[in-house]
Parts: sequence; structure tokens; C-alpha cells
Amino acid sequence: MAPLLVIGCIGSAFASSTARIVISIYNYDGVEDEVLRSKFGQYKGILRRRIHRIAEQLGNQSRGVEFEYIRKLDLIDTEQDAGSLARRTQIWQNTNSLQLLSGVVFADGDAVTVMTEVFIGLPREYFESPSIEIQLSVSPEEYRKTSDIYSALTLYAILVDAIEKQPPHIASQYLSEVNNYIEDLDQQAKLTIKLKEALKVSEQILKEKSGQNQ
Repeated sequence: MAPLLVIGCIGSAFASSTARIVISIYNYDGVEDEVLRSKFGQYKGILRRRIHRIAEQLGNQSRGVEFEYIRKLDLIDTEQDAGSLARRTQIWQNTNSLQLLSGVVFADGDAVTVMTEVFIGLPREYFESPSIEIQLSVSPEEYRKTSDIYSALTLYAILVDAIEKQPPHIASQYLSEVNNYIEDLDQQAKLTIKLKEALKVSEQILKEKSGQNQ
């Protein structure tokens, strides 16, 4: 029995080491002056708060050591240009990033809005497009939100990575988390509808992989 346990531990450690736990943020257009650079810094603070909240939620110690790897999920500022779709695809593959973020900052008086292209690079069977555009305001209200579409996209990307690399029981718990989270979003929003459709596909893929492992 001992050799089997050793093999299992090695496999689990390898899966965790190849997991996508980096979210890379690239240069945004529209941050030429000091005020907008400051606002963009606040925007990154909002994203970090959401990313760390996800990491703490999914990597809670009560789940067991197999889930601890996701607690390392973090936002990394590259200070580079993301470039074309082909370049982003290459970067996503080479850096093992969970997401690549790029976009534009808009100012309308005191109001600042950030349009972000979230490149998730998922295979087409999981999502119809490798990138999704989202909009987020830079405000105290946005900072205090406890449910939002960006966090839902991040949870979904983590789920897909787990389906591909982690034991089925880990992916199953992530699937439950995403399903519960999406229920708090606007059910009529187009992206919410797309995510719910994608979750059905992912659940089927997970069932097939679970059957293969039995």
C-alpha cells in the first residue's frame, strides 16, 4: 500500500505545481496623466481584493491540503503591452497564466470607467471565445461589492483548469462554488447566461473525466 500512497502524493503535487495561479495585468491605454494613473492604481486594488478573496475562499484550510495551492493566486503587474490575439495566446501558454488583462481607462468628469479584456484562453469546448470584455467603475461602491462578473469569470477559469489538471473531487467542489456564486448575479445579463451555459458543458466534461478515473 505504501508505494501507492507515494505515487498519489507525487501526482497531486505535480498537478498543483502546473496549476494556473497567476493573473497577469498588462498596460492599459488612457492612463497618460497622473490622475488617471492614480485611478488605475485603485482599479488594480479592486481586482486584487477580489482575487485574494477567491483565493481565501477556495483555499480554505478546512477543505484539506489539496486545495491550498489556490491560495497562491495573485495579480502580477507586467508593465508590458499585451499585443495581438496571437501574441496573447502565446503569452498565456508560455507563462501558464490563468488570465491576461488589458484594456482602456475612460474619464467622464469625476467618473472613471475601465474597460478590460479578460483573456482566458480556454479551449472552445469550454467557452466560445478566448477573451471577454467587461466594464468596471472605479468607486467605493465597486470596491465594496461582494458579487461581480469578473470574480465569476475567474472562478470559472479556475474550475476549467482544475478539470484539466486536478483530481475530480477538487474540480467538483469548484463547480459547486461557481454555480452558487452565479446565482447572485444579474440572471438576465448576457455574460451571466453564457457562463451558465458554459457551466453545463463543463459539468458534463467533468462527469466524463470522473467516469474514466473510476
